[in-house]
Amino acid sequence: MDILLNGILWAFLRRWYGGLEFKIQLLNKRFVKTIVMVTAMTAVLVYDWSSPKLIAISLLYALWIQFQFWSRAVGAILDCGRNHTQTKRNYNRWYVRPLNWFYRAERKDTRYKKSYDFWFSEMRYGFPMIAVWGVNALLIRFGIMPEEPSYAGLIVIGLLSGPVYFGSYKLFDHHNEMYCLPAWIGQSKNLSEIVFGFIFGAGLWLTVYGW
Repeated sequence: MDILLNGILWAFLRRWYGGLEFKIQLLNKRFVKTIVMVTAMTAVLVYDWSSPKLIAISLLYALWIQFQFWSRAVGAILDCGRNHTQTKRNYNRWYVRPLNWFYRAERKDTRYKKSYDFWFSEMRYGFPMIAVWGVNALLIRFGIMPEEPSYAGLIVIGLLSGPVYFGSYKLFDHHNEMYCLPAWIGQSKNLSEIVFGFIFGAGLWLTVYGW
């Protein structure tokens, strides 16, 4: 039940952070959303509140996830006329270089391939979680953190981004009637945020506490 509840909470938080607005303007402020999300993550990551060390490290993990995992622009997955706010800055990521090299080497032409969006998303959400797992592995190695949880589940969460975002766009492409749904879910981006938010919340709880 806790897994389900945390999943539902994060389905809302992700959609809220992605642009869901309320009449109370304070609730639409980015810093308010950030504080709430960091607090929600830290509350789950800290499984022993009697340990100041664990609290501090968990807060650092939560801040990293917030600013590297959630706050970065989604990027290529919003292209192809789906979005008008993407800029060159949204693609200024180090992993774009090997990704571009691979596709140019494979294609040998300038045609666009949708799989580029998929792998961009995988890297965009996957690498920040690999970093958390890697740092935690080092802390375990030096006896600073316990062996469990290992946070390897966070990598799985990150790698589910591609299927969720890409699958949502394909769903809306094949079923245009879905655009008639209420605005909070009536776009492929919005549906992706809800689904991926649920996966994050449920996966985070499962990673820390298990079944």
